[in-house]
Amino acid sequence: DMGTSRGDGTELFYARCAVLHAARVAGIAAYDVVWSDINNEEGFLAEANLAKNLGFNGKSLVNPRQIELLHQVYAPTRKEVDHALEVIAAAEEAESRGLGVVSLNGKMIDGPIIDHARKVVALSASGIRD
Repeated sequence: DMGTSRGDGTELFYARCAVLHAARVAGIAAYDVVWSDINNEEGFLAEANLAKNLGFNGKSLVNPRQIELLHQVYAPTRKEVDHALEVIAAAEEAESRGLGVVSLNGKMIDGPIIDHARKVVALSASGIRD
């Protein structure tokens, strides 16, 4: 018993981040905890956005009504996909020219940014949101 009371979710923040970091170290996907108040869509969206911003791959769901809401958060936008494609193209161009570094619109592009761009493009195969 940690002596916490159920509230806005901050009482689970450390545990959620510990799971997320352990999953990253292990090289596996991490999915955030469920949002059990199925009638509170605003709360669900806030939690899902937090999970995405922390780096979770998705969120566990308890009700089919939450699927579309989760897609609203996790599906990339057209702008995000277009930027990801630009990043990949710039990286491939630099590689073909034997360059070790590349910049796009004045910002340096490195391995993690390129990897993220590839993930965005892969995720877009499941849908793109407005």
